[in-house]
Amino acid sequence: MAGRAGEAPVCKPPAIEPLTGHILPCVKADGKVNSYPQMHAGPVFNYSTFSSDLDHVVPIPPYLAPLLPRLPRLPNEPIADQLTVQYYPPGTGIPPHVDTHSAFGESLFSLSLASPVEMLLVPCGPVEARRLRLPKRSLLPPGDSCPANPSSATGSRAPSPASVAAEGARPADHATEAAGAAAVATPLGPSYPLQLPARSLLVMTGPSRYAFTHGIASRKADQVGRRMVERYKGGRYSITFRSVRKEAERACACSWPEYCDWRIREEQAGAQDDAV
Repeated sequence: MAGRAGEAPVCKPPAIEPLTGHILPCVKADGKVNSYPQMHAGPVFNYSTFSSDLDHVVPIPPYLAPLLPRLPRLPNEPIADQLTVQYYPPGTGIPPHVDTHSAFGESLFSLSLASPVEMLLVPCGPVEARRLRLPKRSLLPPGDSCPANPSSATGSRAPSPASVAAEGARPADHATEAAGAAAVATPLGPSYPLQLPARSLLVMTGPSRYAFTHGIASRKADQVGRRMVERYKGGRYSITFRSVRKEAERACACSWPEYCDWRIREEQAGAQDDAV
């Protein structure tokens, strides 16, 4: 059953569901996430550039490797080759953010383990457009930042629910569950709360990948319909899977240049050339 318009589908694909039951015990037995809240594999995620370190590659753990070719990727999209395992103590959230456009392929996968949680997808706006122009986010050396193009910030627009459904839809043969509530009105346009049950897979493509921030509020319970659902006292584990683009593949031609690090760098480089 397809998700409602505007939702990133939350799935339990038959190809991976039989493999997910043993993952949490393996993660806990591994010990890396228990002693430190994160574990990286493949080209390691770099929090300084919000990209991946292509020269620092960690082997994929054997208990996770069988999942990678079974993830429901888009046609002609490479198999995910990078992952981050994260532990979130009870009540912990995730700041709203957009994963870097140029560094990773279109499909972004998040496997939830242990506690259920609600994630909120909110249309990007002028704040996100400005944030992506900071040197840390645009990958420019310190001191080389240029003023934001005013038309880029003021021209920010939220995709319509119809465009989210059309461009963010998964192939029909991947079973999905409608796991989100109705859209919530915000100044930037409709936002979408998604319920992420244990062992569910969130798949973000199209607008949900490129033009919405995704985040989780810091709280101990989430309202689902008319009832409150407590998050488990043992916390939540998530595994994010991405396909890493090599340097020569990082040109991005998405439909949201105001939120695209690659297009922003081109804009900033042009502004520097004009100033010389």
